[in-house]
Amino acid sequence: MLPLPKCVQSAGIRFHRLVTGDVAGYLQQLVGESVPFNVELSRREIDSRMDKLPKELSQLIDGLCRKGDQFAGMDQYDDAIEKYSEAWDLLPEPRDQWSAATWILISVGDAHFRLNEFSEGSEILLDALNFPDGEQNPFLLLRLGQCLLELGRLDEAADALEEAYRLGGDELFADEDVKYLGFFKTQRKITPPRSSGRFNHPLG
Repeated sequence: MLPLPKCVQSAGIRFHRLVTGDVAGYLQQLVGESVPFNVELSRREIDSRMDKLPKELSQLIDGLCRKGDQFAGMDQYDDAIEKYSEAWDLLPEPRDQWSAATWILISVGDAHFRLNEFSEGSEILLDALNFPDGEQNPFLLLRLGQCLLELGRLDEAADALEEAYRLGGDELFADEDVKYLGFFKTQRKITPPRSSGRFNHPLG
């Protein structure tokens, strides 16, 4: 596994906020069942996915992430990442054993996307594919595809957005700029079907 980029040596996951179309996909992966859009994910459901961490450690991570959530809710992503960073540091090594590590990287990648830092976002999200359930996370693939498209990496963007659409459907794109779904659908019409794609098989 490649080492994490310096900018995500410390990070965190947003645990408790209003779920809209842009995050419901990865929350579905988080709780392991279908999550309706535009509903609030319960605290208990999220905590249940940290049951393999010691209770006190889980509570510390949770508290730091709640503080990060407050900043993220005000679009203060740099401040949010500062709190998330403290939570990341608490995850025991090796961090790739924890599903929480995947959520953390997704959260950081999302923050970079919202800050128009597409290169940083794509690097983090590509790394996140190698963490638990990363390749099956529709929101990860959505944000990755969006970052890649903004960087002009069209073939890779099309692959990621195609897989995101396969996993999340139209609802995943509902609150996104229409150009992303438009790009994917246009590519699908003009590009011959592929027998395999970067996101359709395990990464080596």
